[in-house]
Amino acid sequence: MQTELYSTFMTVYRADDISVVLDTPEKNEVFFTAIERVVHKAFLLNDDAALLSVHRILFEIYFTTIARPSPEISVNQNHPVIARVRHMIEQRWLVSLREKLGSELRRAVHGDDADFIHWVAQLAKDAKLEEHPLFDYLGSNESSLEDFYTFFKFEGLVASTFVDLVALSVVGNGGSALMETASNLFDELGSGDPKQKHTNLYRQLVRLFESNEAQLSDMDIVELSTRLFDWRGYAGFNLFMCFATNRSQYFENIGCLGFAELVDPVVQNLIVSLSLGKGIRAENLNYYSDHGALDVEHGEGWLSNVIAPAVTAYPNIKEKIAFGVLCRLDTSRRYFDSIYERVAGVTPAVLDRAVSGQ
Repeated sequence: MQTELYSTFMTVYRADDISVVLDTPEKNEVFFTAIERVVHKAFLLNDDAALLSVHRILFEIYFTTIARPSPEISVNQNHPVIARVRHMIEQRWLVSLREKLGSELRRAVHGDDADFIHWVAQLAKDAKLEEHPLFDYLGSNESSLEDFYTFFKFEGLVASTFVDLVALSVVGNGGSALMETASNLFDELGSGDPKQKHTNLYRQLVRLFESNEAQLSDMDIVELSTRLFDWRGYAGFNLFMCFATNRSQYFENIGCLGFAELVDPVVQNLIVSLSLGKGIRAENLNYYSDHGALDVEHGEGWLSNVIAPAVTAYPNIKEKIAFGVLCRLDTSRRYFDSIYERVAGVTPAVLDRAVSGQ
């Protein structure tokens, strides 16, 4: 049912004229009833197949926003039918996340502005994503180079689009927030050197496992990632895009991106260390080593120059920023869970025991 729904959605989305595909009120009703049914299963029943279906649909809608120019791009990006589908999925997803994170949100906003900034910084230190069992496995004798390549392929979607996500955060900003986000964007672009552009550094790493002659377009890299994904892989990208492309969620977006810059360096430096231990040469790991160095500065910059001024300017906005922070942490953990299950061949039940230490 879920696979059929995705196929049906893509037929509608890629149509030259949606009104020809959904040409009667009855067909419209059947289409939206099917969407509503799967959304219900996804976010109220936590059905994995339904979650995959709705996140694949969201991905297709979001990716159009940042896709490279092409005559093949859907003309229906802003069609009312597509806007309604997007709204149905987004709203139910965000409600489910708020219900899950409610108690943590209340703790986050208890106190003054300084307390809140301290909470964000402390949560980044306490997150300990580098202690996820995935990295224990990659550092063990059981892991293989193929496992590392699988990990790198999972990273491809965000690696090839993060420059666009940062660019979206620049739009409409001013003051210190504009300068910080623009600086972050310039670093993503290799400080003006095409060879040091982060997407090209990532491409250099992937070519170790593919072919030095492979062209590996951005779309090739995206496909290397998404063919491995379950819903958790899509959800990380979708979260960024949901916040970045809904202006009403600007504050969630700066929480999400700012927290990523705070927590990522430790993980990226660990990936470099583990990769070196597996025999991958340092010059092929510049994508991670550059991020590991630069993101320390960017994390502090986002906190001081983007998040703190927003909290000062809008005293009641802390809950929205905290929501972005907590959503990012939640999707990151689930993302690493999905990779660990793939490379180590563990079941979710075994993973639960590993994470809980039982």
